[in-house]
Amino acid sequence: MKSIFKISIIILIIAGLSIVGYLAWIYLVAPRITPSEETALPGEAQPAIPNVPVPLTANKVFDYWINKKTKEVHYLDENGQIYKITKEGEQVLSSQNIAGLNHIKPNGDGTLVLVGFGYPATPTFAIFNTLTKSWQAMPANTTSAAWSPSAPTGGPRLAYLRNGRLYLLTLADQKSKEIIKIDQKDLELEWVLPDVVYLKERPSIQLASSIWSININTKEVRSLAKPESGLLVRWFGDSKTGIKFTNSLSKENLLQIVNLDNQPLGSVGLITLPSKCAFNALGTALYCAATKTEISGVSLPDDYLKRAVYFQDDIYQLSLIDLGGQLIGLPTKILDTESVKIVIDADQLEVNSKQLLFINRYDKKLYSLAL
Repeated sequence: MKSIFKISIIILIIAGLSIVGYLAWIYLVAPRITPSEETALPGEAQPAIPNVPVPLTANKVFDYWINKKTKEVHYLDENGQIYKITKEGEQVLSSQNIAGLNHIKPNGDGTLVLVGFGYPATPTFAIFNTLTKSWQAMPANTTSAAWSPSAPTGGPRLAYLRNGRLYLLTLADQKSKEIIKIDQKDLELEWVLPDVVYLKERPSIQLASSIWSININTKEVRSLAKPESGLLVRWFGDSKTGIKFTNSLSKENLLQIVNLDNQPLGSVGLITLPSKCAFNALGTALYCAATKTEISGVSLPDDYLKRAVYFQDDIYQLSLIDLGGQLIGLPTKILDTESVKIVIDADQLEVNSKQLLFINRYDKKLYSLAL
């Protein structure tokens, strides 16, 4: 009888301890477990993590470019020093200071970069080789220059304007060949197809500008774009597709996708500029930064190019569908800056693999947004 009584007491004690342990778990331990600490069940969605742009540089950036072979990013800071961004950090390639920076143009694979400086008093051009870390001067009195879009067997070539004439320069032997005499001044040069260069007047809302094409083999000159107010075109990839801005269109239709003959393929549907857009490598998607604030009273592109106005941008993706020569795409917002509490004016957009790169004009640093 006594043994039965002892067993009953032991069972009651064990039961009591179990109840106490359970209550301690419910009231003390369980509340400390947050949803982020719980393990998701198979197939259960994890909480979304906001996609926020990440700064890639500590320095203020004048402009940047991408080595197409290695995908490494290079940039000029505001003093003209050249850096390469690596996994270990930023590596200085050239410590030389350059005054009066105006623009840069990388060659096709990004191993060479043409730098325009000395503006506005004495425009000067020089080439920097990122592999040898050396400089090479362009002919004196050059006013504009552009790289060949292809890689000929003779090595890299440039077209350049000098003293009212168009020349071709082969870097390997440093020989120049005159192509044609050009009377008009203050032109910008772009080499878009293997045998065709474009001459562009500087864009302004105050004066209509044009674009002409010159065949460097036949020397045929033809009008590519008639005079239009604020005309800007940025060519991408194989130069068969471009983004065109003009004030000649309606306010809701300032930006168009065009082919190499300047024929419209579709409208972007955003109020922005060509430098604030970039295609992906396949040409199936277009990314654009566009202002979310009212820009009434702003003269585009002049005020933006002179930094008289700054935008507050969100970033959009347009998935492009080719419908009988017409590219159709509706903008989808991929970065809502208000929701992540940042302010950007994104310029010089480039797609580098699964990253969208841009310069934020507010702090002048280079940023990356994951795609």
